[in-house]
Amino acid sequence: TQSHGGSRVFFKSARPPRVCKRMSSMDAEVLVVTEKITQPSSHFMRDFISGTLAGMSITIVGHPFDTIKVRLQTQVDNSKFRGMSDCIRQTYAKEGLRGYYKGMGSPFSTVPIVNAVVFSAYGQAKRWIGKFDDNELTIPQLIGAGAWAGFVNSFVVGPVELIKARLQIQYDSPAHSQFKGPVDCLRKTIQTQGIKGVFRGMSATIYREVPAYAAQFGTYESCKRAIASFQGIPVTDLAPAALLLSGGIGGIGCWVFSYPQDLVKTRLQVQPDGQASKYKPNKLLMDGGFFSCWKEVVRTDGYRGLWRGFTPCVARAFPANAAGFLTYELAQKAFAASNF
Repeated sequence: TQSHGGSRVFFKSARPPRVCKRMSSMDAEVLVVTEKITQPSSHFMRDFISGTLAGMSITIVGHPFDTIKVRLQTQVDNSKFRGMSDCIRQTYAKEGLRGYYKGMGSPFSTVPIVNAVVFSAYGQAKRWIGKFDDNELTIPQLIGAGAWAGFVNSFVVGPVELIKARLQIQYDSPAHSQFKGPVDCLRKTIQTQGIKGVFRGMSATIYREVPAYAAQFGTYESCKRAIASFQGIPVTDLAPAALLLSGGIGGIGCWVFSYPQDLVKTRLQVQPDGQASKYKPNKLLMDGGFFSCWKEVVRTDGYRGLWRGFTPCVARAFPANAAGFLTYELAQKAFAASNF
């Protein structure tokens, strides 16, 4: 093996290269094949940058829907809003368009990184399985890669969503709100609860993220392959419309398998500072009060209560994830075309 012009050069056999009488003045020619070197770090950077861009798209498109979802999740007994349309109307009447984007500073500064972590972990998991081409992996393998991405992401997204949710349920004007912004919310949370307060609801976050991303990536890849098979083309040749459709359906699949966990997580995270949690944790499972909160929701609102706010969540999931996956795929294609 020799190094030649940034490529790895291999002799066709273990024997010395043949001497060809008809060849150059050197009177010999080495028959070689070249293999382009693709460093693992370049794959990671592709996934990281593409995931960052996808996260920006998801945040811009999806945050207003997320605000409505969180407000519906955290009200008790429909005391404030009668439903999704009423929440939309009241938010606009009292706070204007700005009300839909409350708390966006936290996710917009962090969600791109969160998605970078997700897509990087997903790509790394696929490489751990041993293959680079998505089409060589089975759907169960891709589901497993998605589950790993969700687990890794839990430790990043948990604190981010805690800050976001606390800001989203502030209904007063900024001058009379408890938290003035993401940094102020983070500072006050640490002051009253310590660092561990930032990670409140972490068990619930893991319970949500693992099945969420397993379902999202599994559904997305299944849809892409189904459309490609129907059209009789390779998956890599799918049009943007097909990627948008697959991404949107993948987003819905994500929430179908994780929404009740998300509702419980949100309720755990928005509990008032300086007070003991009203939900007793299970010491054996170390669930942070997850199952106690779950039982309380079912006791007071029935199983239907676990799905409160699901409509705006799904309404957000399709366009936000469609935009995110399309952005990711276009970025990946651009990197491939530039040999990055």
